[in-house]
Amino acid sequence: MNNQSLQAEFESLVRKPNQSTASKSLKSVALALWYQDFVPNVDSFDGQDAALAGYVLDRLTRYNCLGAEKKSFLRAHLLPKLEQKLPTYPTESHSKDAIAKQWGTSVEVLSS
Repeated sequence: MNNQSLQAEFESLVRKPNQSTASKSLKSVALALWYQDFVPNVDSFDGQDAALAGYVLDRLTRYNCLGAEKKSFLRAHLLPKLEQKLPTYPTESHSKDAIAKQWGTSVEVLSS
């Protein structure tokens, strides 16, 4: 899968997390992030989309299969960019997932 297709998968996962294809999109994005040169573009996200994109990337960058250099880059560049775009008044998360609460999202696409 090329980077353009992977970007489309990532955007679909963030914008429509309850779609029946979300787990397939998550798998494609995770594998590409961990083992290929895929780095998603997060510039188009804001509000709740930024919260969910931040949550997904935050969770995926915590896995040990991601190289230290790439993990450091993603956590230092993408996550702060998304934090700046969070909603001014975030919705309260009723999630049991501490990372979802931190990002202010109750959608847990990674919990399945």
